[in-house]
Amino acid sequence: MQIFIFPIPAWTRRLINKLPRWQETGLAPGERIERHSHKFLALYFVYNVTHLETNKEKITLPRSALALVPKDREHGWVVAGAVPGMVGHFHPGHPAHQVKLA
Repeated sequence: MQIFIFPIPAWTRRLINKLPRWQETGLAPGERIERHSHKFLALYFVYNVTHLETNKEKITLPRSALALVPKDREHGWVVAGAVPGMVGHFHPGHPAHQVKLA
C-alpha cells in the first residue's frame, strides 16, 4: 500500500502541540529515526524533516507535511538539512522512536 504525503502550513505545529496525547520526537541536523513499522495506520505530522525512507525508496518531504503510512509499512525519517526537525503523532501505545546519526 502507498504512503501519502500532504503539505500543510507550518503554523499547524503551534496548534497541534497543545492538544492532548500529542507526542513528538525532535531530530538534530544529521539525525534519523530508524525504520520501523506498526500494526495500525499511522498519521504523522512532520516539520523540517527532509526525507521519509522505506526499504524501497527515499521520499523528499515538504517543509511541513502530514504523512499517512499504511499498516505494516516500514518507514523512517531523516533530517539532512541544517535545521532541526520534528516528527509527531497522536498514537497511544506508539513505542519511542529510535534516533541515530544519519
